[in-house]
Amino acid sequence: LATPLETGDVVEILATPNNKAPSRDWLSIARAASTRAKIRSYFRHEMKEENIARGKEILELDAKNRGYVYSQIAAPDSLKAIFKTYSLTSEDDMYAAVGAGSLTSNQIVGRMIAEKVNREKKLRASLPKIQKQSFVSKINQGVLVYGEDDVLVRLCKSCSPVPGDKIVGFSVGRGITVHREGCSCTKQLAKERQVSVSWIENNTAAQYNVNIEIKIDDKAQIITDIINSLSAKKVYINSIIAKAGTTSSTVYLSIRVSSSAQTQEVINKLSEISGIIEIKRK
Repeated sequence: LATPLETGDVVEILATPNNKAPSRDWLSIARAASTRAKIRSYFRHEMKEENIARGKEILELDAKNRGYVYSQIAAPDSLKAIFKTYSLTSEDDMYAAVGAGSLTSNQIVGRMIAEKVNREKKLRASLPKIQKQSFVSKINQGVLVYGEDDVLVRLCKSCSPVPGDKIVGFSVGRGITVHREGCSCTKQLAKERQVSVSWIENNTAAQYNVNIEIKIDDKAQIITDIINSLSAKKVYINSIIAKAGTTSSTVYLSIRVSSSAQTQEVINKLSEISGIIEIKRK
């Protein structure tokens, strides 16, 4: 009843033949805990499939409102802990309990988020020491940037640094541009904009663009020899452009490598080709 009763009040109960089941609205009206428990028990047993679907929807919406994706926080360890706490045997039981009102979404989603935060703390604690120190703030392009948070890292296209090169970083706009030491572009940059950078170790899977300039004689076969030599070394070619001169021609080659050591191997291999006068990295 919405109206509190007083001693002496008479209540007439009218039963309708078309509505023999309790309503969910009764949960907000019923005052006795035992009454609410019986109402929840009815919905838990008589409407289990509906409760499962409703409970899952409630949990997913609650997680979304908190800025999480439900499937990403519902980890097996979290579910196991929740099952133990609330004497559940499966996810469907959990969904049904939420759908029926026996458990709240805050009890479930709140616990899952707390478990997720705890797992992330343990993961950070297990990382190598250099990863934990506060001055290491960003890994991008295979480069560690010291003293900057959430900064975009770019590699200078002019000098094309690769792992193994000595590098320097300069703050430019909202990001950091990384150059090889001695790059002519750095002469125009103020020293106070320089930041400390280094290559991340064992980043062998990454590939970087490198530009090589080759001076050749006018033997037409040389271009084919260069391509075949690179193919044999399984080196990816971005582009190859030849410009004719009066007594010699110049080939501008762009390739992908994983390190400065591999770059030097490529240069040494190409140097063996007959007709190449000079070869250098740009």
